[in-house]
Amino acid sequence: MAKKLPIWDQRMFELLQVQMDNPENDIEEEMDFFRPLGVNDPPTVSQVRAGKQSFRLKHFKAACDLYGVSMDWFFGYTDRMLRQDIKIDPLALLKQATRLIEKEMMPQKKVIKKVIKKRAKT
Repeated sequence: MAKKLPIWDQRMFELLQVQMDNPENDIEEEMDFFRPLGVNDPPTVSQVRAGKQSFRLKHFKAACDLYGVSMDWFFGYTDRMLRQDIKIDPLALLKQATRLIEKEMMPQKKVIKKVIKKRAKT
């Protein structure tokens, strides 16, 4: 039987799903969401999912800063996900814009790789 996760970890995974479902974000894989929060290895996410460890406060703070999420929401004090003040850090906006640009460039990168492979064969 799976161990029930604390509300803060449940909510982190809920935020992950919201961000992955948002077509404006370039989040195709879980680690695309977790790396900017400071979670750099998939085993950590697996350990949290299994209830063997929890995300750290720095991960929640990064999510709040990057996505405008309320820390009160993470810890179950409110059902309102977004902060009321919504003062998103300009650096966070720049990171989000960079991800969107990279997503738009992905098809061109694939074409370039194919051309390079074809030229290398000849």
